[in-house]
Amino acid sequence: EAEAEKKALEEQKKKEEEEFDKWKDLFETADDGAQADDDLQESQGLLQEFIDYLRYKKIAALDEVAGEFKLKSQEVVNRVEGLEAMGRITGLLDDRGKFIYISLEEMEAVAKWIKLQGRISVGDLAVESNRLIDLEPKEVPSRTMADADVELVEAAEAETTPAE
Repeated sequence: EAEAEKKALEEQKKKEEEEFDKWKDLFETADDGAQADDDLQESQGLLQEFIDYLRYKKIAALDEVAGEFKLKSQEVVNRVEGLEAMGRITGLLDDRGKFIYISLEEMEAVAKWIKLQGRISVGDLAVESNRLIDLEPKEVPSRTMADADVELVEAAEAETTPAE
């Protein structure tokens, strides 16, 4: 069981690294040395912040997201669609310029209910979806520069500490 869990963690890490490789080109990085590494680390952090922002907001106006991340609205739409295609986020883009984040667990709960009910009306689906899908925004955790500095120091210490 522990081995299966370890394997699952390794697969998750590999998947995240592959995904990051796909996304790193969307962010500018410096051309050389430590600055490039710092920029790469920051880019990965920005991508995770973008995902967390959508996840915690639950219903996010795309123009608001654009303002928060200093992007154009179309860039936000492109990133949301790309993240959805890669399976990093799940949800709906509505026709009013909002992204509604729906977790896989919430989608599975709705699918299970539909399978149990069989034939249903749109009204019943709406009522049950409102019950099963939590649309209340949560507080978005903020990554401060101090957090990033601590992570960089810990990473540097890990690299210089001999493995036991």
